[in-house]
Amino acid sequence: DLDLFASVAAARARHPGAPQLAVGFSLSANTLLLGAARRKEHPGLPDAILAVNPPARLSVAVRRMERGFNRVYDRRFVAGMREALRVRRDLGWAGEDLVIPRDSSVREADGLVTAPMAGYPDAEAYYADCSSAPRWPSVEVPAVVLSAADDPFISAEDLTSATPGPRMLVHVEPTGGHL
Repeated sequence: DLDLFASVAAARARHPGAPQLAVGFSLSANTLLLGAARRKEHPGLPDAILAVNPPARLSVAVRRMERGFNRVYDRRFVAGMREALRVRRDLGWAGEDLVIPRDSSVREADGLVTAPMAGYPDAEAYYADCSSAPRWPSVEVPAVVLSAADDPFISAEDLTSATPGPRMLVHVEPTGGHL
C-alpha cells in the first residue's frame, strides 16, 4: 500500500488544499481500504475512497477462483503473475529461485512467490494479514465499497457481512460482475 499512499501524498503536495479521492479496482481497492485502516493519520491518506469490487477476504476470493469456470480467470491471473515475476527478475528485484509453475493456481503462486517476497511464511498468512474486511471498523475516511451480487470471485455476503467503518457505505448492485 506504500506506493498508493505515496501517490496520494505527492498529489497532496502538488495540489495543496485540493480534495484527494482515491479509486481502487479489485486488489487495489482492497489495498486502499487496508491502508486506510492501518494509517489513521498519514499525509498519503486520501480524503475519500471508492473501492470497486475489493476482494476484502482474500482467502475466500481465491477459493472462489479455484472452482468451476472461475478457473479460467485463475489461470489468467497466474499468467499475469508469472509476467510480473519475469519483470521483477529483469530489474533484479527477484531471484531465479522464485518460480511459478505453469499449472499453478493463484493460491499456489501466492504461496511460492507473493508471500515470501512480502515476508510472509505462506499464502494463508499473507491473506490473513492483507485482507481489509476485518479491519474496516478502523477506516475513518469516507469510503464507498461498490460491488455486484453476480461477481464471480467476491461474494456480496463477504462484503455486506463485514462491519464497516464509521463513514463507510457498502453498496451491492444486482448485476455487474467483476469490474
